[in-house]
Amino acid sequence: MRTAALVSLLLAVAAVDARSGHGHGVARRHHRQAAAARRDMPKLVTRSDGRKCKPRTKPADGQDSNSQGAQLNQQDGGDSPVTVAPSAAYTQVPGADKAPASSAAASSSAGGDNWIGGDNNNQGNNAQASSTSSAEDTTATAPTKEHGYGGGLPSTGSVGGGPAKKAGVSYIAPSKAWDELKDLLGWFSTYSATPGDGMPGPEGDGAETPTFVAILWGEGDNPAEPSDGDRLQKFKQLAQEDSYVRYAQGFFEPDCPGYMSADMDVDSGLRLWNEIVEPMKNKGTALISPSMCKQMAETWLQEFKEKGGDWQFTNVHINKPDGKSVRAAVDQYLDRYGKDLWVSEWACVYDHTGRTCDRADDNQFCPCTDMGEIENYINGTVYLFEHHPRIAAHAFSNGDGLGDQWKLWDKWGGDLTATGRLYRNALQAARDGTLQIPEGWEEACANLN
Repeated sequence: MRTAALVSLLLAVAAVDARSGHGHGVARRHHRQAAAARRDMPKLVTRSDGRKCKPRTKPADGQDSNSQGAQLNQQDGGDSPVTVAPSAAYTQVPGADKAPASSAAASSSAGGDNWIGGDNNNQGNNAQASSTSSAEDTTATAPTKEHGYGGGLPSTGSVGGGPAKKAGVSYIAPSKAWDELKDLLGWFSTYSATPGDGMPGPEGDGAETPTFVAILWGEGDNPAEPSDGDRLQKFKQLAQEDSYVRYAQGFFEPDCPGYMSADMDVDSGLRLWNEIVEPMKNKGTALISPSMCKQMAETWLQEFKEKGGDWQFTNVHINKPDGKSVRAAVDQYLDRYGKDLWVSEWACVYDHTGRTCDRADDNQFCPCTDMGEIENYINGTVYLFEHHPRIAAHAFSNGDGLGDQWKLWDKWGGDLTATGRLYRNALQAARDGTLQIPEGWEEACANLN
């Protein structure tokens, strides 16, 4: 009897522990969301406000987070408006007189972009008719080129003082994949201010060795991103050093809240930019603007500019499914800000077409899965970006949440996947002059002179 009672007691305790462990795991999932993002198509998780978001993961221990966007926009008002006076001294940028002819593919509405960072969300009240699905054919106004500043940054033979080789990767570390790609790359990032052990530093021009592009990720106090504070301190240290930093990139998608997004109001961003980033241009650093998770529907960067924020290259994230929508995003950012573009992340994604990704939820963030479609997209994007006279740099997005088919490498620090090899082959063909415009991209790649 006593044995049976003891067994019953132990089973009861085990059941309580199991329930407790499950609850703890659910609580962690909202912030860390690590395991789900390793799957091909992660399930959505529901936040406390009822909105759904796509789980994402952190890389191996000792590395900074890699990310693919963020959550739905939540603008928090600052304590008081902040105005940062633009720099009085502007330097003529090589190629500043180049403005590409407009294309019908550039038809766009700023409110018509339902894609929100790396999330599976609609824009909500801001979602209007999709520019990429619209039958209207409106020609965008040719952008007016401003003189960007670079503190006397010398031209590297590319666009406006950009890297000698435009192509990059949004996250990379020592690996077989890196060994296969590095001769074709001009730059890379790590979502932090440090390149990682065994990687090149931030002083190069991308001609012989890819140069590291440091990122001031956020303001250091995002409770949903534990590494935010460490990243801020690393960037402050970099900014204060006497060593040369060729490029510095602004906040990572501050227009969206949540895990792996900077989640900053504009006034806070201006204060930090003016304190840390702006002075770097006096040492010859070219400044790359904050990136927006809302793509063409963003308003954060517009307010940032209106209040005095300034930069040399406009930072763009493009997650679109075809050439027409990619070109529309490019032309809108050129028209809106008048500065050469630095496309720091691009990926093949159906972001507002009504697809459900073969799932029950009404998801509208569907990474491409067909390898033929992915090859077509990579070839078209590389052709467009390599030939566009106003795109200074671009990078294959190696973040999470984009499905197994899009991954650049087969594991952390591993070899190139089939998709990674497609990117390598496209870059090699572009260098050799043999890359052709793929089917369906003819309009997007027109008028690039």
